[in-house]
Amino acid sequence: MGGGDVKGLSALMLFVPPQGLSLFLLALSAALFLGIGALALARWGFGLPTSPSAALRTKRFPMGVSIALAGLALPLA
Repeated sequence: MGGGDVKGLSALMLFVPPQGLSLFLLALSAALFLGIGALALARWGFGLPTSPSAALRTKRFPMGVSIALAGLALPLA
């Protein structure tokens, strides 16, 4: 987890009420699971060394997208 992801997650936690913490963690887990699955599927289908997307070329997972999705899903749930 990079420094920007940690900063984003800690800033997002300020907006999560204590009674909604378990729901937020469930949303974060689901977003991470779906994100890793989608990226693995994209790497399997399109992951070439000459791919224009940095996420498809490297072995790293961009967690910022999953953190943002969990933050957006919390008010909807």
